Amino acid sequence: MSLRGSGNFSNVAEYQQWLRTVVEREPNSQLGERLAEERRHLRPLPAAPIPAYTRLSARVRRWSTITVQGRTYSLPSQLIGERVTVRVYAEQLEVYYREQLVERLPRLHHKGQVHIDYRHIIRTLVRKPGAFARYRWREESHSRRGLPPCL
Repeated sequence: MSLRGSGNFSNVAEYQQWLRTVVEREPNSQLGERLAEERRHLRPLPAAPIPAYTRLSARVRRWSTITVQGRTYSLPSQLIGERVTVRVYAEQLEVYYREQLVERLPRLHHKGQVHIDYRHIIRTLVRKPGAFARYRWREESHSRRGLPPCL
């Protein structure tokens, strides 16, 4: 932030372009000889590419949620009690059940954050009389505290 004055970028491409110009500035361009010396001592890169994601396993709780790296995400209520595989990418999560992609979710970047999609739990709530009474109040109060919704 001290190089640019602000950490706000309108998109990823703009950030990558700014980063490229910082790396290619004059002081870095004079490192050619030292960089060539370092490259002689490096081992070859692995033959297989490094995966772009981390694979985790999670059980869908009775609230129709999973916890991934300290963040809570909702999934369709049909998966309650099932074990799912989660691929954690830089900007999104992919959730798989029995090798089938069931959900793509935006990745949350701060511990305790919650991503609840009411469409995941609507079937369960429709069967409960008054389940949507004060829905807005309940959703806001729980998301501020980082708790799953009370069902």
